[in-house]
Amino acid sequence: MNISTDQSSLLALRDHITSDTNHILLTNWSSSNSVCNWIGITCGSRHHRVIELNISGMDITGTIPPQLGNLSFIVSLDLSKNNFHGELPPELFLLRKLRDIDLSYNNFTGEIPKGIATLPNLKWFILRYNKLLNGSNVLSIFNTSRLEILDLRSTGLTGELPSDLCRHLPRLKKLALGNNMLSGEVPRNISECSELQILMLFQNNFVGTIPSELGNLHLLQQLHLSENKLEGNHISGSIPSTIGNGSPNVEGIYLAGNNINGVLPSSISNLSKLEFLILRGNELTGSIPESL
Repeated sequence: MNISTDQSSLLALRDHITSDTNHILLTNWSSSNSVCNWIGITCGSRHHRVIELNISGMDITGTIPPQLGNLSFIVSLDLSKNNFHGELPPELFLLRKLRDIDLSYNNFTGEIPKGIATLPNLKWFILRYNKLLNGSNVLSIFNTSRLEILDLRSTGLTGELPSDLCRHLPRLKKLALGNNMLSGEVPRNISECSELQILMLFQNNFVGTIPSELGNLHLLQQLHLSENKLEGNHISGSIPSTIGNGSPNVEGIYLAGNNINGVLPSSISNLSKLEFLILRGNELTGSIPESL
């Protein structure tokens, strides 16, 4: 495959566009120009193959053709903030060089092709604000050891968090699964994601208590567990003191709208970087620690 293959693949994408409000791709993407000069395209300096496709926020409506899976040198794919719809072609997840994929804020449907689990270089997978999953839980398919960001907010996820998720995603820095329909308890061994900085599990149906093991996440910066009672279920129990003792980098704790009780642990005052502490709508008692 060569540059002409890249061009034909991108022209197939252009031909699947039904609305291009700003008339960008339909006019600029022309076979009379070098593909490396097209808007949204970056080519490698050595081999002049397409390595980046970024058409984010161009108000495009259309579907993704399987030919896009022929961009064999691409490392970055950003189709976010458009009106793409339909199912994602499995060929898209056979691109072995892909490092980051952003498909957020579209209208994709269907399921995530299982090929995502075998992309060896993938670091970012962002799919937030699609209804792609149609109620299925595909978290168990992820087994990409380099993945750092997994953002599936508002995608229709159901089921429970796999207890071995961190074993398969050891380098995870951001896990964003908010505004879904996940249930069960927050796994205690999520603390095995030792590089985790952001944990977003808000607006789901989690039950049980906040795992004390979260205090073992020494790099944690943001903890979002608010509003876990979408269907009458809720997170309850007390706030573990370990969060204050073991996570010195925490900047935000968001626990609003649960059934958390007990007193606010004085260890919270150890969080010298804390900027946001949101606890409204719970059953806390006692006084605010003076040290805080």
